[in-house]
Amino acid sequence: MKFTGQAKEKANLLLVAIKLFDWLLIAGSGVASFYALEPIKNFPAYLGLMPEHYLTVLLLGFLFSAWLFPIFNVYKSWRGSSIAEEALTLLFSWTCAILGLLAFLFFTKTATEYDTGFCYGLLAPT
Repeated sequence: MKFTGQAKEKANLLLVAIKLFDWLLIAGSGVASFYALEPIKNFPAYLGLMPEHYLTVLLLGFLFSAWLFPIFNVYKSWRGSSIAEEALTLLFSWTCAILGLLAFLFFTKTATEYDTGFCYGLLAPT
């Protein structure tokens, strides 16, 4: 019985580590795609890591994925499930996150302020 408790505790720790890794991957890919575009784009002068409106989109992409992935059971145990089922779940959850971000950009009328390459890099790291 003691092993079961330890296994469950380790599984919860692993789940937290996987979520943190996903979030770091999303943030890192957003920053990397901004700096990959920086030499070929004429961004206005900015202070800090990147312009504030790019940080806002990066934060929103992070929040949408952090909110939607658990809803769509991305972090469930996939033991006994097919790879196709897992791929469809990931595709659907990423599609919803992208649509949420696009809806935000549309309703705030700020879509023209961003480069499309940045948004693709932000929302397609997995």
